[in-house]
Formats: sequence, C-alpha cells, structure tokens
Amino acid sequence: MVKFYEAKNGYISIGANHQHQYVNMCKALGLEHMIEDERFVDHAARSVNNEALRSIFVQTFKSFDAEEIETKLSRVGVPVAK
Repeated sequence: MVKFYEAKNGYISIGANHQHQYVNMCKALGLEHMIEDERFVDHAARSVNNEALRSIFVQTFKSFDAEEIETKLSRVGVPVAK
C-alpha cells in the first residue's frame, strides 16, 4: 500500500510494504526505536496501530525536505517518490 506524506517542501509517496523495507526506512530516518516497539514490530501490529504509526511518520517527514527523504529511502531500497 502506498502512503502519502507531507514533507517540508512538498509531498512524497512511500511504498514500504515488506518488513525489510519498514526496518530500512526506520533506520534511514533515525527511528530505530520503532523497529522493536511492540506496536510496530510486524505488519499485523502496524495495521492495528496504524493511527499511532502514521502520526509519528507525519511528524518525522515534515522535518525533512522531500528530496532528502527520497534520497535517504532510495538508498536503502524503499520505494519512494516526490
């Protein structure tokens, strides 16, 4: 599933649908603590806690330029586009 988020200077779409993509995205964005967080530890947990997860990502992505997010996530194999 593709999600859209607002960055400092535009919008990005992210398609981190697999566990390794989620883990890589968290690491690339400095959110390593979310990898072991019980609410987000796997796809099922993230689905149940989607509102909390999205809230964290909304705040995080607003702190980066769209180009910076695209570069960071592309480097670690996460589908992303401005």
